[in-house]
Amino acid sequence: MAFTEISCNSWENFVIELEKLKNNNIAKNNLGFLYRGQSNYKWELETTLERHAKNKNENYILNIKNYYKLTKNIKPLIETYLKYKWDTIPLKDFNEFLKKDDFLPLKILDDNHKNFSETFSYFIYLRHHGFPSPLLDWTKSPYIAAYFAFSNLSSAEFISIYIYKEIDSNKKRALSKFNPLDQSTTTESIIKTYQENIAASHYRHYNQQSIYTTCAKKFNDSYFFAKHQYYFDKISEEEDFLWKFNIPASERTKVLAYLDQHNINDFTLFGSPESLMKTMAYREIDLRNDDS
Repeated sequence: MAFTEISCNSWENFVIELEKLKNNNIAKNNLGFLYRGQSNYKWELETTLERHAKNKNENYILNIKNYYKLTKNIKPLIETYLKYKWDTIPLKDFNEFLKKDDFLPLKILDDNHKNFSETFSYFIYLRHHGFPSPLLDWTKSPYIAAYFAFSNLSSAEFISIYIYKEIDSNKKRALSKFNPLDQSTTTESIIKTYQENIAASHYRHYNQQSIYTTCAKKFNDSYFFAKHQYYFDKISEEEDFLWKFNIPASERTKVLAYLDQHNINDFTLFGSPESLMKTMAYREIDLRNDDS
């Protein structure tokens, strides 16, 4: 992982740096850029499942096999409420997939399975509606990432926009480490990007131009979700690229006005009555000139 942190003194400075990045050799030789905005530059890159496990100390749910079983347990109630069913990968097939030697924590689901698309669509629904998720969400748009970074009021001095560029996943290798003290074997964590268009997915997935990453590792004979930040903290020119742009939070009003003019706001990204009210309140209260 080649990591670079850049401080920008303004939104305009960030846009200039972004264009430089898009035009360099890295942009030409690898897969597309992914963007993620966070409203506090001190926050780590972590999934809602990582936060949940950390706060509750529930390492049980970080076990991939256990987590998948949990999602199957709550599925009937969700489907009854929604009157919609996902044809997900059967638990037996999923457990067989985990036993394959070629898993090498590059992926948490068998993307060759006929039910993969439905299963990932179900995972996306869970992610967008608050169930602790191993999916770290990114977007194809730097401006949508900027909205998520600036939309929430924060006491932080800077917000951050992360830009991630993955190398070809076929070039990734998970290295194993043996601990002679407890005779355990741990496979280093690996990030997998899910770039596919998921059939019948949640509309927010499309509105937000979402892309997701998962991070996993193997410990002895079991697979676990791992912290994204641990993976990103590794420094290697032969792996992925990550940039972190820190922008003054004081640019918030200017940036949100610019994004709203380009039809990027809470309502266009979330499409709910609550998001419509938030957008209208922003336009009529936050943007309104006191003299008008």
